[in-house]
Amino acid sequence: MKITNKQCEYCNNEFKAKRTDAKFCSGACRQGAYLERIDNYYNNRNNENHNEAIRREVLFAESEKRKENQIAQIKRNKQDQEAKMQEKIDGFKNVMNEAIENIKLMATKRIVDDANKLLKECLTQLLEFEQQDETPLYKVNWLCERITGFTNDRYYTTLPSDYKHFGFIENVLVPKMVKWYQGLKYSRERRVNVVLSDELKAKFTDVLSEID
Repeated sequence: MKITNKQCEYCNNEFKAKRTDAKFCSGACRQGAYLERIDNYYNNRNNENHNEAIRREVLFAESEKRKENQIAQIKRNKQDQEAKMQEKIDGFKNVMNEAIENIKLMATKRIVDDANKLLKECLTQLLEFEQQDETPLYKVNWLCERITGFTNDRYYTTLPSDYKHFGFIENVLVPKMVKWYQGLKYSRERRVNVVLSDELKAKFTDVLSEID
């Protein structure tokens, strides 16, 4: 049997090996190397498990971060959609408000135009009566009733507060017609002579020119 000198793989001491494949100088070193391999194995397993746990934690954190970003993006998209919807609603409201205002303006203009038309007809008729030598009483009474009831007409009661002929109607025209009507409604004459003062005719003419 050939004996060779070898170095123990566990304690690194030289020993005389009786076998060519001998690695350890004693059973104790063989057992120690075995236990060391076991420790390394489990240490490696533990390290691998630890690394795997860390990797999973990182993946989980990244996944949670992506979820948070997705949720934040969804919220931003929702807010943008709500803002756009609110903008559309506000725009629609503005359009509707403008349309309503235009309708009100048109309605007010129509009421003013109708009132001016009625006022013009009455003043024109009075001036025509004044130019005639005599006018049938029933026509004068009818015109007086029409003018004295002017303030109760639906056009008059719905006129805007800044209607420019309020003062003329209430302070000049209606009082004059009321006075005439009181003097004529019980008259037995069939025809009457309508006389207007120059001042009154001038006021009538001024109002007619403003209406035109």
